[in-house]
Order: sequence, then C-alpha cells, then structure tokens
Amino acid sequence: MIGRVLELSLTADPLNPMDGGAVGGQQILVREAVRGLARQGVGADVFTYRQSRRFAPVGSQLAHMSRVVRIGSERDFPQEDIDWVAMADEIADRIYAKIQAEGSEYGLIHSHFWVSGMVAQELSERLKIPWIHSPYKMAKWIHRAGQPLPARRVEIERSLINEVAAVVVNYLDEGELIHADSPRTPLYVIPPAIESTTFFERDCGPVLKSLNLKRRPAIYVGRLSHGRGILGLLKEMSKRELPPEFCLLVLGGDRGEVVHGRPADPVLAQLKQSLGERVKFLGPMPHGAVAQYLSAAGVVLAPNQGPTLGMAVVEALACGKPVVGSRVTGVSDWITPGVDGLLYEPNDIEGMLSGALSLWQDGAKARMLGKAGYDKVHRHHSLDYMSEQLVRVYEEVMEGERVETGFGHGY
Repeated sequence: MIGRVLELSLTADPLNPMDGGAVGGQQILVREAVRGLARQGVGADVFTYRQSRRFAPVGSQLAHMSRVVRIGSERDFPQEDIDWVAMADEIADRIYAKIQAEGSEYGLIHSHFWVSGMVAQELSERLKIPWIHSPYKMAKWIHRAGQPLPARRVEIERSLINEVAAVVVNYLDEGELIHADSPRTPLYVIPPAIESTTFFERDCGPVLKSLNLKRRPAIYVGRLSHGRGILGLLKEMSKRELPPEFCLLVLGGDRGEVVHGRPADPVLAQLKQSLGERVKFLGPMPHGAVAQYLSAAGVVLAPNQGPTLGMAVVEALACGKPVVGSRVTGVSDWITPGVDGLLYEPNDIEGMLSGALSLWQDGAKARMLGKAGYDKVHRHHSLDYMSEQLVRVYEEVMEGERVETGFGHGY
C-alpha cells in the first residue's frame, strides 16, 4: 500500500489559477498528476511556497484525499537560484515541523524541479522514506549554445540524480541525458497527459462572437519571452500580406505582461501596433479557459526554440487541432508530420507560418489532421493512464524493486 504521498512543488503552486509564466507547465502537470492519483486511491499533500496574498496560507483541497499546503510568505519568496540554495534547510525545517505537528505519515516523497529536490533529500533522511524526483527542464537539457551554464545548479542537479531512489521524466530525450550521467539511477519515462473532460472539441461560436471574429483564429499558447519563438513569429507576420480575416490569438504570459490587450514588452508592443487586429494578446487565463480558446482554433502554432514540457501541444491535439511547430523536445514528440501537424526546424519561422497559413486556409485538411491528433491523445494519453503508470513507479520504489537499472515505463 502506498498510503499518502508527500509531493514537493515549491516553485509551482498547482492551484495558481493562471497557470502562467516559467512554471506554468509544471503547475499543470503536478495538479493533474495528483488528481489522477486520487482516482487511483492515493492521497497526497502538495507543499509549495506561498507566492501571493491571494493564496490561502492554510491547506486548500486539490482533489479527494489531497490538498495543497503553502509555507512561507510571499514577502520572502526566493527570487534567484542562490536564494533557494540558502533557504533549503530552513524550508525543510518548516515542512518537517508541519508534518510532525499534524502527525502526518507518508509512504514516499516525490519532488518536482531541482529546488524541491534539495528539500526532499533532507526530508527523506529525516522521515526515513524513499524519494522520487522529477527534474523538469534540467539546466543541461535546456542549455543553448553561447549561454553560460549555471554551475551551482548543474552541480546540485547531478547530485540529486545520483542520490535519489528513482527519476521520473516526461520525455526520452531528457531521460537519455540523465542516464548518460547517472546510469545506475532507475529512470522512468511517463509522458504528460490530458484531462479528457476539460480538453475536447467544443462549439467555436462563443469565442468567435466574443472577439468579433468571422473565422477560426490561429493560436499561440505560452510565455512571451523572446526565446519562445513568439517574437520571430510576429516579425514574420509583419512582413507578409496576410489573408483576409486571418488573426493570431496569443494566450499566456506572466501576470502584468499584458495590460488591456497590449503587451508590456516594448518590442512586442510595437509589433502589436504594426499588426493591429491581426494579433490579439489575451494574457494569462485559467486552464479551463485555455481549453475553450483552443477548441475555437483553426491551427495552433508552437514555435519553441528549445525543449519544453509541451502541455500546450498535447492539449491542442486533444481539442482536435493540428499543430505546426518546431523540431524540439516536447513538440516533435507529439507531432507526426502530415498526420496530425507539421514540423520545421526551430529557426524556420518563415516555414512554420507558411505551413500554418496553408492549414488555416484548407479547413478540410486541418480537420483531418486535427482528428488524427484527437484520436491519438484521447486513446493513449489520458490522465487515468498516466496516473496508473505513476502508481506503478511508486509501488516499485517503495517495495525496493531495483533488479535492473535503466529506463522504465515508456510511451
């Protein structure tokens, strides 16, 4: 019996209503995983660091038998890597004191991201229970040529991987990197999944009416940082004579990055002014609202310039929409070119836009590709399937089944 699980997601509150910013994908993955575990009869307490006065400091229910517990204060929320390192022992003390005061008992710990891993390692020793780690975008994995590697973070991530009982990753590419550095650490690949009652095909009428659109728009979902490809996409749009009624909806960004439909970033703001109604910045929004907009799309663009958790991609497919994206981990893992979308090299923004426009103008082909993606995701990547795999990993680790090392459950 697993009993209860202690989940640590210090940097990403799974009940943050906006699911935005640098940790948006992690928030979604942790939340849906815990809700899936509840369906399997496994309860969890998710400890996170309080990020806003809007969030209750006490426990908030996340699912049946599961809750979010916020520690600390938004006033001292660590902003930099060095701050998290300095506060790791103090955070472990706070969580341990809370556990002892409540008399809580857990079968294992599952940490999410390296910051949580530092605290989990200490708690595992104190509570004498096994510990599993999900690294989420390790520094070496997302590193780009010409940029410095954060040496201290790389050192900590390597140490965590070598000490943990098992590692769970979302994509084989990241798993291969970890396995090369730490071949003796058991490794499991469990792809992300969708909640089928949230992401499905809907009537597009309400969205089109609310935005005064006559045709389904193209959609981009994600961060607004220049490295995510949105800047290049808008620059390419500004060079083109776009078809009548073509419009790109931009969903996402941190709180405050979009104000009254205008991006705060001056470069994006200038492009918005140039493109006019061809692009609409809608800002961050609740997860359920993203599903409604994706259902209204004619095509979804994912011009990511580096590895991503890929939640927007799998969610778009689940809504029956073709995805035009880049050949990077988290995008290319989901797309079969010509079957459920189109793929291009990351620097080929011109090609991506041309491919998206082609599908936007050919509704029949877009629907055909969208149906293929819908069938794939709903058949093979349901929340129940993901949570069943996760329970199997938990059980193996708790039983100490380390007969062989290497890759565990896969696609």
